[in-house]
Amino acid sequence: MNTPNPEFRRLMETVGMRCTAFLEEEVSISTVEISYLFQDVQRLELEYLTALVSVGGYLQVIFAFSFEERLAQAITKAYTAELELEDGEEEFYLEETVGDLSNIVLGNSLKYFQIQEKAITFQPPIVITQAKKITRDKQAKFLTAKLKTQEGIMYIYCIGPGEIFDNQLNYIAEEK
Repeated sequence: MNTPNPEFRRLMETVGMRCTAFLEEEVSISTVEISYLFQDVQRLELEYLTALVSVGGYLQVIFAFSFEERLAQAITKAYTAELELEDGEEEFYLEETVGDLSNIVLGNSLKYFQIQEKAITFQPPIVITQAKKITRDKQAKFLTAKLKTQEGIMYIYCIGPGEIFDNQLNYIAEEK
């Protein structure tokens, strides 16, 4: 993943726009501002809940959708408004909701985004529930979209190359 790369820039913008549309159309949360950072960032700071989606094929990246707690709760409240939740199910639905949102947004974005007409695949989301900091090593590239909404902030990170990370965004040690 070379930065700045017009293909990845366009991909990040597409994912950011699809996420903004999803929030507005599906859960009635308006995005106040969206900004992009396309040069390499030295450190990522993951928020309260983060849904990770590994994208394979030509891309080989990981998308991380990272939500502040207030925003994750507002999305979940709107998403589950017609359900009767039992006591103790709130955390389960928070995780399911952010995973579902990331899956839908990324799926809709990649559906219309063909890079050199090569296949693009992605894995189901994995949700991590702890805030975490990831410092970039020399091989990694981080691109960022920041969405400020009326209910809080979320970050969308495009992290690559995907093969140097495990499913918790820990670096995989190279065997010598």
